[in-house]
Amino acid sequence: MESELSEESTLRSQFTVDDLNIEILPIIYEIIRRSIRRLPGIEYSKEEQLQKLETLRKQLRLKRELLLKYRNMCTFEVPKI
Repeated sequence: MESELSEESTLRSQFTVDDLNIEILPIIYEIIRRSIRRLPGIEYSKEEQLQKLETLRKQLRLKRELLLKYRNMCTFEVPKI
Protein backbone atom coordinates (compact mmCIF):
# COMPACT_ATOMS: atom_id res chain seq x y z
CA MET A 1 0.00 0.00 0.00
CA GLU A 2 2.86 2.36 0.82
CA SER A 3 4.52 1.64 -2.50
CA GLU A 4 1.29 2.52 -4.33
CA LEU A 5 1.13 5.87 -2.55
CA SER A 6 4.75 6.63 -3.29
CA GLU A 7 4.25 5.72 -6.97
CA GLU A 8 1.18 7.93 -7.19
CA SER A 9 2.94 10.89 -5.60
CA THR A 10 5.90 10.40 -7.95
CA LEU A 11 3.56 10.45 -10.96
CA ARG A 12 1.87 13.61 -9.69
CA SER A 13 5.14 15.41 -9.19
CA GLN A 14 6.21 14.59 -12.75
CA PHE A 15 3.02 16.00 -14.27
CA THR A 16 3.63 19.36 -15.98
CA VAL A 17 1.59 22.00 -17.76
CA ASP A 18 2.79 20.67 -21.08
CA ASP A 19 1.05 17.39 -20.27
CA LEU A 20 -2.35 19.12 -20.28
CA ASN A 21 -4.21 18.64 -23.50
CA ILE A 22 -6.63 21.57 -23.32
CA GLU A 23 -6.93 24.88 -25.08
CA ILE A 24 -8.28 27.48 -22.70
CA LEU A 25 -8.06 30.57 -24.92
CA PRO A 26 -10.95 29.61 -27.22
CA ILE A 27 -13.12 28.99 -24.15
CA ILE A 28 -12.24 32.38 -22.67
CA TYR A 29 -12.84 34.06 -26.04
CA GLU A 30 -16.31 32.48 -26.30
CA ILE A 31 -17.25 33.64 -22.79
CA ILE A 32 -16.14 37.20 -23.51
CA ARG A 33 -17.91 37.24 -26.88
CA ARG A 34 -21.19 36.10 -25.28
CA SER A 35 -20.86 38.74 -22.55
CA ILE A 36 -20.26 41.54 -25.05
CA ARG A 37 -23.44 40.69 -26.94
CA ARG A 38 -25.48 41.50 -23.85
CA LEU A 39 -24.12 45.05 -23.57
CA PRO A 40 -26.70 47.53 -24.84
CA GLY A 41 -25.41 49.93 -27.48
CA ILE A 42 -22.32 47.90 -28.35
CA GLU A 43 -23.39 47.80 -32.00
CA TYR A 44 -23.04 51.60 -32.30
CA SER A 45 -19.82 53.49 -33.00
CA LYS A 46 -18.41 55.91 -30.43
CA GLU A 47 -19.79 58.91 -32.33
CA GLU A 48 -23.27 57.36 -32.53
CA GLN A 49 -23.19 56.58 -28.81
CA LEU A 50 -22.18 60.15 -27.99
CA GLN A 51 -24.96 61.49 -30.22
CA LYS A 52 -27.54 59.25 -28.54
CA LEU A 53 -26.25 60.36 -25.13
CA GLU A 54 -26.66 64.01 -26.10
CA THR A 55 -30.19 63.34 -27.36
CA LEU A 56 -31.10 61.64 -24.09
CA ARG A 57 -29.67 64.55 -22.10
CA LYS A 58 -31.79 67.02 -24.11
CA GLN A 59 -34.89 64.90 -23.49
CA LEU A 60 -34.12 64.81 -19.77
CA ARG A 61 -33.67 68.57 -19.63
CA LEU A 62 -36.97 69.17 -21.47
CA LYS A 63 -38.85 66.77 -19.20
CA ARG A 64 -37.45 68.46 -16.10
CA GLU A 65 -38.53 71.85 -17.44
CA LEU A 66 -42.03 70.52 -18.12
CA LEU A 67 -42.26 69.08 -14.63
CA LEU A 68 -41.30 72.44 -13.15
CA LYS A 69 -43.95 74.16 -15.30
CA TYR A 70 -46.64 71.77 -14.16
CA ARG A 71 -45.62 72.14 -10.53
CA ASN A 72 -45.84 75.91 -10.70
CA MET A 73 -49.14 76.01 -12.54
CA CYS A 74 -52.15 77.43 -10.78
CA THR A 75 -54.37 74.78 -9.36
CA PHE A 76 -58.07 75.22 -9.79
CA GLU A 77 -60.41 74.13 -7.12
CA VAL A 78 -63.27 72.01 -8.31
CA PRO A 79 -66.52 73.07 -6.69
CA LYS A 80 -68.19 70.40 -4.60
CA ILE A 81 -71.70 69.48 -5.55
